Amino acid sequence: MQRARFAPGEAGAFAFGGLVSVARGFGNRVAGMSIVLALALAGCGGSGAPPSQPAVRVIEASADSLMAIPGVVGVYEGRSGQEPVIRIMLAARSDSLVRRLPKRLGGYRVELEVTGPIEPMQR
Repeated sequence: MQRARFAPGEAGAFAFGGLVSVARGFGNRVAGMSIVLALALAGCGGSGAPPSQPAVRVIEASADSLMAIPGVVGVYEGRSGQEPVIRIMLAARSDSLVRRLPKRLGGYRVELEVTGPIEPMQR
């Protein structure tokens, strides 16, 4: 099991046993915080407009909705070259799941990543 690490300013959301947490990177430390905002995916999408807010805010606003979709196991900010993107982590890829997911969120391009199931680390 790999531990999630985020660079300064990056963020992500992960589900562990039904609990969703958002993490924001501070160098090598990852701090968790509860999601307070939950917006419908329709309100977070974009048709190619440039981002109007930081990716961390878009993730905070849409993580609950995305994580409620069966098969989605995480959401985080990533990079594709120099472009910031939002990555949605999937337990497994299926056409029906891909059709349910947005192509853009808050002006950011969405990339899908198959990671398999994510489970909490054993102590």
